[in-house]
Amino acid sequence: MTTENTHTVDPNLLEQAKQLGGHQTELETLNEALKEYIRWRFNILERLILIRRFWLKWIEGVKRDDFFRYAHFVSRLSQKISGR
Repeated sequence: MTTENTHTVDPNLLEQAKQLGGHQTELETLNEALKEYIRWRFNILERLILIRRFWLKWIEGVKRDDFFRYAHFVSRLSQKISGR
């Protein structure tokens, strides 16, 4: 079954996806591909949120003095490396 909207989809990719997925129609194949893509993107966003939460918790745990001491150390190190 061919629909009028599939003419913009690469026919080779569509056929390969149809065979790999065991789908009967192009519409089934495209719908399944979109569902997988949405799940994949959602998982990436979920992981990024978890990473951000981890870093925010870590930053909260760093004392202000420790942060400035570290910043001073990095500044001095970069001066030594650059020869200033």
